[in-house]
Amino acid sequence: MPGSVDMRYINKRPKNGKDLIRFKALENTNYAVEVGKVNRFSLVGIDGSDIVDGNKMLTLGLVWQLMRRNINITLSQLSTSGRELSDADLLKWANAQVAKGGKSSTVRSFKDSSLATGIFLLDVLNGLKPGYVDYDLVTRGATEEERYANARLAISIARKLGALIWLVPEDINEVRSRLILTFVGSLMSLGL
Repeated sequence: MPGSVDMRYINKRPKNGKDLIRFKALENTNYAVEVGKVNRFSLVGIDGSDIVDGNKMLTLGLVWQLMRRNINITLSQLSTSGRELSDADLLKWANAQVAKGGKSSTVRSFKDSSLATGIFLLDVLNGLKPGYVDYDLVTRGATEEERYANARLAISIARKLGALIWLVPEDINEVRSRLILTFVGSLMSLGL
């Protein structure tokens, strides 16, 4: 997490632009695993060679733990009352942003099937930064392609605003509630 990595221990890419030799890449990935263990990640049976060799399962396990830790830190930092923010708190904030932007879409939970269209998230972004969403690019979300385009647009805008986004358009279209909650939490953390 922030401040965990001592850059003196990182082998940098050669100035000629070539890839690191395997030995140097292994030093880097072994260090990454070591930093993960210091940060109490569950990294049983993984070492740097698994990452260098492209073991997707173990690499994704490490990435998932990084993502989960970042999400937990982000959500805990959003609380001003000292208590952890609930799903209801995030939902209330998101609905308020939509109203602030002059839109009328609302959701009652992060499992609401209407989230699949991506329109609600675009409306939240519009409330967060009025006029930033070009509604000429927003579709009704009637087809799978339209829903995908809306979700992609929402993710793109959120990233341009500086939010750390961990989901892909399919996560929105399939209404993966925990990932959508983290999307909203990342927007809330911007505090624009």
